[in-house]
Amino acid sequence: MKANVVKPATGFLLQPPWNGMTLPGLLSGAATLRADAPFLVDAENVEPLAHRPQCKLSCSSLKGEVERFARQMLSLGLHPGEVVILHLPNTTEAVIALLGVQAAGGIPAPAPIFDDVEALRAFIELTNAAAMVSMGVFAGLHLAEKCREAAATSLSVRFLAATGNDLPGGVIGLDDWGDDDFDENTPLPALKGNAPALITFDKATGMRRALLRTHEQIIADAATAAALTRAHVGSRLLVTIPPSTIAGVVYAVALPLLSGAVVELTALFDSCSFIAQLDDGVSTAVVLPACSETAFLATCAMRSIRVESLVLVHRPDTGATLPVFSASSLDIRMADAICLGEGVLSLAVRAKAETFACLPQRAIHPVPGLMLANTVQLELALGANGTLHASGPLAPQVYAGASPKKAASPRNPGRLTTGFSGSLQNGDSIRLGPASAAMESAA
Repeated sequence: MKANVVKPATGFLLQPPWNGMTLPGLLSGAATLRADAPFLVDAENVEPLAHRPQCKLSCSSLKGEVERFARQMLSLGLHPGEVVILHLPNTTEAVIALLGVQAAGGIPAPAPIFDDVEALRAFIELTNAAAMVSMGVFAGLHLAEKCREAAATSLSVRFLAATGNDLPGGVIGLDDWGDDDFDENTPLPALKGNAPALITFDKATGMRRALLRTHEQIIADAATAAALTRAHVGSRLLVTIPPSTIAGVVYAVALPLLSGAVVELTALFDSCSFIAQLDDGVSTAVVLPACSETAFLATCAMRSIRVESLVLVHRPDTGATLPVFSASSLDIRMADAICLGEGVLSLAVRAKAETFACLPQRAIHPVPGLMLANTVQLELALGANGTLHASGPLAPQVYAGASPKKAASPRNPGRLTTGFSGSLQNGDSIRLGPASAAMESAA
């Protein structure tokens, strides 16, 4: 008797159910299954920084805030497929805005709050952004004013909106909208998993680039991150990385939506406030910049704190060699997220790899349960000119501007140059960084 072979549907790069998932869709599911469960929490020190009380949102209340924001965007004239630059700190506003723009059918493009006006102008030009969303003042930074200055010479930006007080002229306030200011019953557009979902920015090739990912790509990365952090319903995720990078979006938004973990954001790092927020570390996964590893481990040892998982995010400069981890630092609780610019998010458990200075010549990004036949989801290869190339369904696409859907099409995944130079080592591995790095170090 011939066995029935179930063939995957054509046009999808990920297996069900991931191929139909979207971030707003995951939020709707969480609001249905865990309506009153806590989901998103600001740090306690957010009040003097953002001039508002600490915000704590359940799954259902976050869904309400996201849908309200989405309808505000639609009432301001945002059209499906248009790009919105987000210039917000690591607070609940950033998560609400990112999901809200997606729910409205737009493409969020978050920018770090410490980027200057010239960088914001470059981001607008790269994406032909239709709108910007910011905050009045945060930690002494006049974010909305900076956005207004950046948008002043742009022909594409139709409106600039912001939360908070002390908003400059020409900026639309979002906090005080009443029931008559927009229609709460406006239907939100239906979203597909392979639709454009996020634009992030990098300088991996020596110039700024806008890189595009779909909902499926982000959720696939989150599935791997959830497995490595052992995140589950009720876990705490203490996230210090803002959702202005792919690492921040995966850990602060996609991973908790997928796993049911509770996100606690660190608005602006302060060691005393952070230790108080960490508490005893029970059932807690901490996401930190890799440069904080030594100080964090020393603090945990001194205070007898042991976290469930520690995720260290490495963001090396173009052409830089990644650090070689010493054997003494290997720990099964630690995972490393390596961002080669915004081109690649590579994850691995630290105890299974002694060094990330070298990668296999064909490095495969592990995505549990999401492999399609024998097709890998992300592959690194060494190019003829010594640069690393990322290819496969999970590789982000350089944003094409006029036709983002075509640029993100799963039928045409293309090939992305990460911009990092590399050299072959022993014929089967790639060393990141310029080939002359050792000689330069010796000199």
